Amino acid sequence: MERESIGIENFDNMVQGGLPNGGIIGLSGPPGAGKSIFTLHFLLEGARKAKGWKEKLQAATYCLENKVALDEGRKWIDQSLDEEKNYWNLTVKAKYLANDGQLDGARKIMGDAIAMGKAMDRIPYNIEEMEQQLKEWKNQ
Repeated sequence: MERESIGIENFDNMVQGGLPNGGIIGLSGPPGAGKSIFTLHFLLEGARKAKGWKEKLQAATYCLENKVALDEGRKWIDQSLDEEKNYWNLTVKAKYLANDGQLDGARKIMGDAIAMGKAMDRIPYNIEEMEQQLKEWKNQ
């Protein structure tokens, strides 16, 4: 059975090299038990090994949404964009810029993302949300 390291050496050793690939793993425990930190380690390890833009986008999105490891997240969104610029990673880059107080850059990139999304064969499900976000940034 193939296993995937989560990036915590002692844990990986306890479970014979990592978590089984292709399975669903549930985490439970009381507040403060470390579920979020465990998940973050797994995500960060996956992003470090990632070869495609999607995995790096997922890691960057997780970091931004959970306000953890933002420096790593910025690197991953830039790496994702270096591999392929698309609606999805442009919207996340715009959100990073806005989070960092760089609203001019955020507005421009979100505008580019929305234009790209509208040109897609299948309009992204969240494009109206991104348009609303851009309007809010323009009013700031």
